[in-house]
Amino acid sequence: MSALFLFLALRGVNFGEVLKVLARTNYLFLVPAILSLLIDFTFRSLRWKLLLEPVKKCRFLNVMSTLFIGFFANVALPLRAGEVIRVIMIGEKENISKSAALATMVLERTMDLFAVFVLFSLSLVLFIPQQVPFIINRLWQITGLVLILLIVILYGLMYSRKFTVRTIKKILSRLPEKVSERGGEILNSFILGLDILKKTGRLFFALLLSVVSWIANSAAFFFVARGMGIAEVSLPQSAFIMGVVSAGISIPAAPGFIGTYQYFGSLAMRILGVSKSTALSFTVLDHALRIAGISAGGLFFLTREHISVAQLEKKAETAD
Repeated sequence: MSALFLFLALRGVNFGEVLKVLARTNYLFLVPAILSLLIDFTFRSLRWKLLLEPVKKCRFLNVMSTLFIGFFANVALPLRAGEVIRVIMIGEKENISKSAALATMVLERTMDLFAVFVLFSLSLVLFIPQQVPFIINRLWQITGLVLILLIVILYGLMYSRKFTVRTIKKILSRLPEKVSERGGEILNSFILGLDILKKTGRLFFALLLSVVSWIANSAAFFFVARGMGIAEVSLPQSAFIMGVVSAGISIPAAPGFIGTYQYFGSLAMRILGVSKSTALSFTVLDHALRIAGISAGGLFFLTREHISVAQLEKKAETAD
């Protein structure tokens, strides 16, 4: 898929113009872009710490370290191995159930989806006057449906905990008793990780952290565009780019979302009236900035914890 989307992104591009745009870019604007991404990760870490609290009060540094390493693994390793690695590492560091940690990550992804959907919807309704292509409207509709489905499933699991555990045990009853009991324990621990859904105040705060995190993420697009002299991208419209890119990189692709990032980023920019060559220049620089930031943070924490990339890959393979 990466090769296909990369081909579509590069088709018809004037590469001489791409180099000219990159040459005249004011790279000082990358400083606030990097700071925006750091704010994004800080709020993500605070949110994950909050989601983990019903299971255990974890150290903030452990949470941030695991988050950076997990995101780095998604960039460096195939099949989004970082998601698995995050579950394993936070379980090891804080001595908590991996199934409960997994539940908090499912909640985290649901909150991400909520924040992206809200910000993207606002930008689409209020700030994007042009007609939006069918593919964008379809992605928007699918995202909304997936979000509703996830909320229903998570609340259903939480409020029917005993019934669900009994049902799983019954389904597994034909297997050895240890397997049946273990399956029930894993599901029970998973549902425990959803406990924040019962606490309205904490849930609201976690959602607020999610929205602020994604606003900071969007701001990075804005600052990169400003550095490149792309006047068509305002701060609210950067949320539109963020929504399109986020939907696009959910499609399975090569590590680092190569291809999908360029195609959907360019598509969003073209909708805003940016030329194809300038749009590609923007996605190349923005993507490189994000990968560099994630890699720097991930490698810093790996070095701090004396873990090599090879050991990280082994963790993912062991889990598989």
